[in-house]
Amino acid sequence: MKYTLMEPPFEHRPFAEMSKEEAKRFFDWYVEQIPSRMKLLSLAFQMTGGGDRDQLDFSPASLKALWEWFLKQIEWSPKPKEVFDAEYEKANGFIKRKMLSRKVYQYELSTGSLAIGMDIAMYLGEVFVRNHEALSWGYSIAERFADRNQPIIVGFPHDYSMNPRDNVHGLMIKALEDEAHGGDELFKTYERLIHL
Repeated sequence: MKYTLMEPPFEHRPFAEMSKEEAKRFFDWYVEQIPSRMKLLSLAFQMTGGGDRDQLDFSPASLKALWEWFLKQIEWSPKPKEVFDAEYEKANGFIKRKMLSRKVYQYELSTGSLAIGMDIAMYLGEVFVRNHEALSWGYSIAERFADRNQPIIVGFPHDYSMNPRDNVHGLMIKALEDEAHGGDELFKTYERLIHL
């Protein structure tokens, strides 16, 4: 099954460079895509051996089956030598040493894996929102905010917010580096964040 990236039907700048109006437009479009992307994700889950699509019921426990399935789907390939060499030349000494020993610098995700990963991030966000009344999708235009203009989950205690894409991307890197310890990493992320 071909899994495509979610791309807005309008041009947009990097999040940190967006105006207030651009951030709102992107956010509104993103939230509008959630139902169709969740259908696509559940269809891929069912068609590629994850199990019945009804398992993806937005319960916290469903995160386990979803992540176990994704770990079998994820595809990394070595970066082309010229890409790695160009990145290596731009890096400072500390990063250069890491680039020679860490897989995350030497490999890249396939487009399909990236697309599924970003939809899993959306699913993770929906698990929070659907199971906790105080939480919702939102975004911040604050200039000194790391996730500025990005769709995030807001409403946690102590004014904490969570970027699902960053969390899932981190878990994908852990899987690549063989630092993941089983298929419950996504569920553990949920558990850690919900108990802040």
